[in-house]
Amino acid sequence: MSDTLSTFEFFQKFPNEEAARFFFENRRWGSEAVCGHCGSVDVSECKDHKPMAYRCKDCRKHFSVRTGTVLAESRLPLLKWLLAIYMLTSARKRTDAATLVGFIQDNAPEGGEVVTDEFRAYNGLAAKGFTHKTVRHSAGEYVNNMAHTNGIESFWSLLKRGYIGVYH
Repeated sequence: MSDTLSTFEFFQKFPNEEAARFFFENRRWGSEAVCGHCGSVDVSECKDHKPMAYRCKDCRKHFSVRTGTVLAESRLPLLKWLLAIYMLTSARKRTDAATLVGFIQDNAPEGGEVVTDEFRAYNGLAAKGFTHKTVRHSAGEYVNNMAHTNGIESFWSLLKRGYIGVYH
């Protein structure tokens, strides 16, 4: 039997943002929250998790499981980050066009701008109502006016290196 979750099992295990937060907290801290600023374990949980989930009693700063990580400045919900990590770590060698376009439709705002490389699977995005800008890496193009994929490529590279370093 495979240890890999199906997408259905993933959403059963992580049905909401709170479940994703608990997962990240357990992986990062275990059973006890640790201040992301000073490393203290003398912390208290904030009511309604506002402005953040925890407050350190030693340095008196607020923090969350994101503090001090690559997710610190992200506005994306933890559930979306967890889904992206799941997809990265459980993906087959090839992803079909329908899966890619479906993921974009489910996660990008309607009519939003999507910047990709020239992979053929993205060709139908304009017909789906997105503003689609392409960077042609095969032609040595890495920036097309303001369109580039450097940020996301850097993120995935960092995530892959972190995953391989920690879990392999």
